[in-house]
Amino acid sequence: MHKKAVRAAVSNETRTRIIACLGTGHKTVNELRAVCRLSQSAVSQHLMRLRAAGAVASEKRGRERVYRATHPSIVRVCRSIINLIRS
Repeated sequence: MHKKAVRAAVSNETRTRIIACLGTGHKTVNELRAVCRLSQSAVSQHLMRLRAAGAVASEKRGRERVYRATHPSIVRVCRSIINLIRS
């Protein structure tokens, strides 16, 4: 995990929401798309940045790719950021 890259990746609200969502378990792009209300291509672009930063990892399951957060601490930070934004 690259700290500077993770900071840059989670500086975007959508990517922060994606990581927080992954804290509840593994998700496909379509599941994340429904939560974030974005197009499949937009979610994929955000996931690409998060993977490059080391904040999320993926594995292939059948025809789909399933994503997960790499560290619980990243999820906690993202959830805290979301709570601050909402209050």
